[in-house]
Amino acid sequence: MEGAQKRNQEDFRTDLAGHLFKYTAAISRQKIKRRITNKHVSQPYIESLQKVTTVPIPSQSHQNSESTEDVKHDRLLLKFIKAVGHTLRTETPNLLALAKLNSPMFPIYNEKTRMEFHQLLLELLNCFEKAVVDLCNISGLKTKSNDDSSQFTNALAGAHMYGYGLLKIARGQTFRMHMENIAPLLKKPHHTMPVPASNAEDPVEEAKDKELEDTEVEEELSSVLLLNEDKGGTQKTLTKSYVDRLRLTVAHFDAVEIVMQYIMSPNFGYNSIAITNLVAPTTSEALYPWEELITNEKYFPTRDTTDPLSTTSNDEILKFLKAAVDNAAKARKLSALAEAALTKWNKRQTTTFTSQQVCRKMTDIMALGDEHVNEIAKSVDTQLQSWLKGDNGDTITKGIQDLHKKLCYLPPGNHFFSSLENLKFKGVLHCEICLASLVDMANKPIPPGSPYTELLSQLKVIIFSLIHFSPNPYLVCYENSLMDE
Repeated sequence: MEGAQKRNQEDFRTDLAGHLFKYTAAISRQKIKRRITNKHVSQPYIESLQKVTTVPIPSQSHQNSESTEDVKHDRLLLKFIKAVGHTLRTETPNLLALAKLNSPMFPIYNEKTRMEFHQLLLELLNCFEKAVVDLCNISGLKTKSNDDSSQFTNALAGAHMYGYGLLKIARGQTFRMHMENIAPLLKKPHHTMPVPASNAEDPVEEAKDKELEDTEVEEELSSVLLLNEDKGGTQKTLTKSYVDRLRLTVAHFDAVEIVMQYIMSPNFGYNSIAITNLVAPTTSEALYPWEELITNEKYFPTRDTTDPLSTTSNDEILKFLKAAVDNAAKARKLSALAEAALTKWNKRQTTTFTSQQVCRKMTDIMALGDEHVNEIAKSVDTQLQSWLKGDNGDTITKGIQDLHKKLCYLPPGNHFFSSLENLKFKGVLHCEICLASLVDMANKPIPPGSPYTELLSQLKVIIFSLIHFSPNPYLVCYENSLMDE
């Protein structure tokens, strides 16, 4: 009777965990996708693992001390392989043989299983990424058919299965042993960061990379980088960085297991539980451009609540911003053209160089520049018409360098206004901007009748808590000083 009750409890736990895994995958699919497909942080790790084609025989130094918690996850990994191994492309005869034993010896990472484990890891990473991307693509369709619903269900089942397998790998000792074993074969991931459009060599020839505009280099993703240091001041090891990255990839499912462990423990004295998944609310992709937002009284204040005497209208603000954006965009293009002209001129002794390459830049500069800039550009263009290859061209060099000094270096404010040129608000950014604009007001008395009275009261509590209870209160002060500037 007791055995049957225990089996029923395990069946219930498995069934409930499955539902929660799928629910979490469906609700958090966009976040999970950004984490695993981020080409600046996550993909370098995966690419480095994919380049390992031969796994060395593990030495005794890689035989980690046995941990009860780690072994538990390795044991569950063997059960996973036994249950779904027939659906995978990777052949794991040695791991499967261990899975069929009643009491397999741990650790399970050895000469026979090392390559099987590596190939299994790569397959699960690839299949999990595909399942999550499919979830996002199918859910983003404006019109859905019965086939789409079926595909969504299949993708959800895949995200559940492959995500669970990766979670067991990430939590077990086998993965850490494998990372230590192949560490000499791994490349230190080269984390590239988005390059602002203002640094482009030639705006005329450059195709704008929209992906860079949408790239989200999250604080959580940055935490796995080797550049970060632990609290003790020691740099993170390559092995730990890889382990942390995989743990982060499946962190949502890790949270499900933590909840399940708690509610299924004998110490949980309730018959039911309510779970709230804290994610950003679903929002429409068709949100207001900032030009329309500023003039919409429903969403944007029409008066300055901090200065009742202010007479500046929203139309005046919009007119100022549009003029500033146009000037900043022109300055950015002129900067890139001057940089490109100097770069090409410095290569004038090469066989592929022609003076027309620089002449075209001068023509483009004259189409955008002011009177003084155009005078220099016209002089350079005239001299280039009679320039012969082999001539040093000192006068031309001076003219191009003068243009470069005047145009290349942009003030910090220019970057802000340039960013507004193609800005599209997404997600809950409107709310975040509103909160940021109120932070300074939260340090002052609340004006009578303010529409933000309740919100400002909450902000006061949050700011007080951050300053007095934050482990790094100086960060709060630093952020406040930046806002004041």
